[in-house]
Amino acid sequence: MAVRRTKFHQFTLRALGGVGYFTLFMEWFWLVALYLPAMFESELGKTIFPAGEVPEPQPVPSPTASVEPSALLVVLTVVLAVCLLAAVTYIIFMKYIPAAAKVSNKAVHIAAEKTVPLVAHRQAHKISAKKQRLLTARMVFWLKIIFTTVPPLWVYGVRHTEDTIAGQLIVLGFACMAALALGSFMLQAVAMKRWRMKEADA
Repeated sequence: MAVRRTKFHQFTLRALGGVGYFTLFMEWFWLVALYLPAMFESELGKTIFPAGEVPEPQPVPSPTASVEPSALLVVLTVVLAVCLLAAVTYIIFMKYIPAAAKVSNKAVHIAAEKTVPLVAHRQAHKISAKKQRLLTARMVFWLKIIFTTVPPLWVYGVRHTEDTIAGQLIVLGFACMAALALGSFMLQAVAMKRWRMKEADA
């Protein structure tokens, strides 16, 4: 019974951490995807990455007559699209979600380990192992909060003056991702404290 309870606790901590870290990864992924092209198009981006001459596009003759696709071709296209969507979904859930969560987890823990000596105001080798673990756990928690809240605050600061639906949806999307990540991390912290477990135990 105790073994089953321990496995359930470990699974719960892994699930909450996985959801939080994957959502954190997606926040930064979409932040870079949305604003990196704008950086390349800015004056600074054009100075750092000068673009070459773009050849003028050649005019394409317009077709004189359109051909209606057959019903069989439409059905095959729909079936192929559904199969492709199912394959992409399977790949995302089985491969990329664990990988993204692992990358975010590792980045947060490395940042926490590098920050601990600065917080303790002493060199790493002069900090006891017990205090090192305690400070690292605290820094991991606060870095999760900071890394989760930076993208939505950035997007809100850039787009809060926009009245377009697209801008409002982007702000809402980042807010929802941040709420999901923060909720997962908070529940994980409460569960670890209640069950007296560490994130590494999961």
